[in-house]
Amino acid sequence: MDAREELCQKLMDIVDIGYDLMAEYDSLPHQYGEVTMYQAESKVIQYIGRHKSATITEIAASNGKTPSAYSQIIRKLKQKGWVEQVRNQHNNREYNLFLTEAGWRVFNDHHKFEQACYARTFQKLEIFTDEELELYCRVQQRLNESPTCEKEINRVCFVEPAQNVRVRFVLFANCKQYIICLILKCLNN
Repeated sequence: MDAREELCQKLMDIVDIGYDLMAEYDSLPHQYGEVTMYQAESKVIQYIGRHKSATITEIAASNGKTPSAYSQIIRKLKQKGWVEQVRNQHNNREYNLFLTEAGWRVFNDHHKFEQACYARTFQKLEIFTDEELELYCRVQQRLNESPTCEKEINRVCFVEPAQNVRVRFVLFANCKQYIICLILKCLNN
C-alpha cells in the first residue's frame, strides 16, 4: 500500500468510527426536558415543527426513506399526544401533521438541547480555520456520494441483472474508486 492509499485508509477508518459513534448515539433514548425519546422520533418532531402542515411523504423524502418507515413513528407520536393528523382539505388521500401543545414543548426542549450540543461541538472546532472546515465539508460530501453509488451498483449487478446477463461495464463518474472492485464482484458471480 502506498502513502496515498494508507492516508485514504486512515480517513475511512476515522469515518467508520464516526459512523459507529453516531449509530450508537441514535440507538439510545435521550432526555429532552421531561421527555425521553429516540433520535428518529425527535427528527420527526423537528421536521413537523419546522414545516407547517408536513406530510409523512415529505418527511420520508427529506430523509431518503419510504413513507411506511415513518408511519410507525407517527403512530407512536400520536399515541404520546405530541402529533395530530388532519385530513388535507384539498386531497382526501393525504394527511397533514401538526404538533400539539405538548408536541411544541418537546420541540422546544429538543431545540434547547440541540443548541447546547452544537455550542460544545463548535467550541471543539475552534482550533480549525474556516478553510480547513470548508475542506472537511468538501471531503465529507464526496464520501457521502459513495454509499449511494454502491447501492446503485449493487442493484444493477445483483438485484436486477437483466435476464441473467452479467454487467460488464458500469460508469458512475462520481464513484471511480469503487467501480473496479464492484464490477469484478459482478463478473465473478
